[in-house]
Amino acid sequence: MTSTLVLEQPSVRAPMAPNSLCLQWSWAGGWHPAPPHPPPARPAAVSVEARGLRGHRRSDDTIALMRARAHAGHFAALCVRAGVPPVPMDVFVDSARVLAGRLRRGLPDPPHSLHLVARVDAAADEGPRGDARFTLTASVEANRAGLTPVQASVDARCTGTGPGRPHPFFVTGPAARACLLTPAIDDGPVIARDTVLRLARVLGFESREETRDAREWREDALSGRVTEAFICTDAALVIPVYALRGPQGTWQIGDGQPGAAAIALRRAMIRLVSGAMRDDEHWLDVLR
Repeated sequence: MTSTLVLEQPSVRAPMAPNSLCLQWSWAGGWHPAPPHPPPARPAAVSVEARGLRGHRRSDDTIALMRARAHAGHFAALCVRAGVPPVPMDVFVDSARVLAGRLRRGLPDPPHSLHLVARVDAAADEGPRGDARFTLTASVEANRAGLTPVQASVDARCTGTGPGRPHPFFVTGPAARACLLTPAIDDGPVIARDTVLRLARVLGFESREETRDAREWREDALSGRVTEAFICTDAALVIPVYALRGPQGTWQIGDGQPGAAAIALRRAMIRLVSGAMRDDEHWLDVLR
């Protein structure tokens, strides 16, 4: 297992950019810090990348990584699927903690957050016993999506399309007894979607999967059964939707304004990462 102590050795940090951290894998030694002067990189046969892990500055000046272990597990599964050495969960989380700790003084208050992108590259001529490199890179981003409604595009299965692969949620019933419905998902913002479903239950909303096509969702919106919709992405937990564009054309959702469920979820998420809401799900990895 790679430890924070090893990752923070000056000889390892010296050749690295301050916003990145690199580990190297070998058949004999597993994952270990990259040498101070690594050889020139060879063309990569397989590259695996995962986005979405974020660090937030809290009201007590600590930094909280949101669902780091979930991101670690998801990234390991992507590596296995691609046939490259998976990064163990503890190594991934430890690396994220080191990098976030290194950059904590440069992180402004919300709506800014630290976005960490994980990547594994396996060399083209090495095969399964060859070398691979794990790189974790961080950048400061400002989430300015807010609660301004957007128009989103969906395919025939009502799965989000386009950059960021947004995933839709539909709300039925009055605000006090709202029910969140969402199509099944194969890929896309898996962790963001799971976070919405679980946070909705914490807030007292019913939530469940409902597999239907875009035509049926359109009919429910036009009939008034669906009163609100929003999307989630890796970049933002909740973005209200005023209209959807699908194979049957474009249709408006509700009155086109942000709905009560989207507002409640966004406020709860902000309170959670800032430390104002109790972390009963144990989602936050706090760097003190």
